[in-house]
Amino acid sequence: MDSDSDPNAEMDAWMAKAPQEDVLDPELPIIDAHHHLWDHRKMPRHRGSLRQHVWMLREALSDIQASGHRVVQTVYVQAGSFHRAHGPEEMRPVGESEVVQGVAAMCESGIYGSPTIGAAIVGTADLRHPNIEAVLKAHMRSRNFVGIRMQRRFKCPVLMGLHDHQFDHGIKLMEKFGLSYDVWQTSTEERDYGSVRRVISLARMYPKVTIVLNHLGCAVGPAMSSTELSCWKQDLAELASTCANVVCKVGGIQMPVNGFGFEARDMPIGSEELCKLTLPFYGHAIDCFGPRRCMFESNFPVDKESVSYRVLWNMFKRLATAKQLSEEDKRFIFHDTAARVYKLPLLGAPLSSL
Repeated sequence: MDSDSDPNAEMDAWMAKAPQEDVLDPELPIIDAHHHLWDHRKMPRHRGSLRQHVWMLREALSDIQASGHRVVQTVYVQAGSFHRAHGPEEMRPVGESEVVQGVAAMCESGIYGSPTIGAAIVGTADLRHPNIEAVLKAHMRSRNFVGIRMQRRFKCPVLMGLHDHQFDHGIKLMEKFGLSYDVWQTSTEERDYGSVRRVISLARMYPKVTIVLNHLGCAVGPAMSSTELSCWKQDLAELASTCANVVCKVGGIQMPVNGFGFEARDMPIGSEELCKLTLPFYGHAIDCFGPRRCMFESNFPVDKESVSYRVLWNMFKRLATAKQLSEEDKRFIFHDTAARVYKLPLLGAPLSSL
């Protein structure tokens, strides 16, 4: 089939084999704390590695609404999508925030139903750039913009053990403007398990900036040696106990880079097996940070390479049961932590209260 006429045909055919599970706890409100949007049809470098070539408003609403879970809002996190083709280099990533703000505005019209896609927007910028204040202000003209995740090509110096006065200026502007700083794997190596240790240094250096650890901090999974796993667990525990400004996104380890091999199966995995395989990792993060400093995330469409949206959130709900979370704990980890960190309204709160 012509991939331009049906760019997601391969993914759709595989996902049609996903287990037809009942939705667990369907009334539980959810903020999906991390996802992307993209159109890779004109970006050949991506086409060989991802089967979901297009995931825009239509595809996102299709997956989320068909899942049966009560997702009320989502947080968009930069994916290198829709950067401006022209203008000053440092300003080009602003285009991503502008496009997602438009998507959010379409949702806010009410004609597409729930959720609001991009209710909060995490963009990207080079915090070391001399013009960073103007860049951040340009992002902030998109009203849902709340923070930055630096692409690894921008090379955060603190995360490489260096001090840089330009970066220091940029991140202090983040503090001034009340913006959060998302961070994941801190080097260009696929399986760099020392990332969390470097985030400890960053968090201690900037204690007034809210730092959001994505995907448990690095590509944790079955490829880790016992020594690497032990070090990651120790580092995560130290980060949680000594850096009160850090919160943790619980999700994202279904990615192919994590080494579980879910994407290579003949049919997508079910939630019971997925919970069993990921519980040692996700459970440790919840033990370290507690539900009030954790938030579940889909990381779609990256994690769609491995699991359906319905099964993924069923897995998170099984995980909450396995960890014996109370109803209050579940409210935080599924909704309220993300609302607090990304400045979204709590259920029942008027928008004017923000």
